Amino acid sequence: KVPLIVSYANHLPKGRVTSALTEYFGLYPTLSDLCELPAPERTTLIDFEGACETMDAESFAGCVRNPDGPGAEAVFSEHGLRSPISHYLIRTERHKFVYNDGGSCHELYDLENDPGEMANLINDPDCASVRDDLRDRIFAWYNPETNPYRSK
Repeated sequence: KVPLIVSYANHLPKGRVTSALTEYFGLYPTLSDLCELPAPERTTLIDFEGACETMDAESFAGCVRNPDGPGAEAVFSEHGLRSPISHYLIRTERHKFVYNDGGSCHELYDLENDPGEMANLINDPDCASVRDDLRDRIFAWYNPETNPYRSK
């Protein structure tokens, strides 16, 4: 729910809004795409210790060019990799699942029925298949147990 405004005179639709899911890391490849530059292969212009070696992000220029078009089916995020508990998140149009690596309680929210994220459904037996599917997708995206950037 972080607002993003993209303006590119004579190239993008004016005054349009999309509800498509996007990722912050997609900004670099999106701006390259909109400027008709090659997709970035590296994550930094200047190497530094601990930097990711490859760009693991996709352009969302299609959503910017066509706000009514489909966005990503799911987006991922991570936070606090240098803290005792790191957080890995997957967000779909309807659900948000947070895997708290190093913590004992994970989180699952039904954003359609609970947009304020007040009811954690992680232990709700009716949501077990959603929970397990989203957890599996996080681990397929970036396994918290083998994350080389995580300080333990």
